[in-house]
Amino acid sequence: MAIVAGVGVFAAIWITGAASTFWTIDTMEITNSFTYGGRQLTSYPMTIYSSWLRRLVTYAVPLAVVGYYPVRGVLEREPAGTPVWVRFVGVPAAVVAGAAALAVWNSAVRNYRGVGS
Repeated sequence: MAIVAGVGVFAAIWITGAASTFWTIDTMEITNSFTYGGRQLTSYPMTIYSSWLRRLVTYAVPLAVVGYYPVRGVLEREPAGTPVWVRFVGVPAAVVAGAAALAVWNSAVRNYRGVGS
């Protein structure tokens, strides 16, 4: 299930990044920082990061819930202070991220104004 959740979360990040190109220039660098940077960030134990960064990649941009926490659960090595239920929220997080990405995409398409050429 972690693989399915990972595909869903990363697809949502790419869709949101693609939708933001309607409003900005060179948005793909921001998207790359979330995808590739997030992959690099979650390849290390979450306990080495400060609490605000752990909360960001767990709850706001759910990168840690699709790989790090499920593996910790399989290994039965929960980090101190982390709720047990976090290892099971990968798929629901992917669904929420996908719904948010769809809302951003629909808003971008609905409010698009052509360049006029």
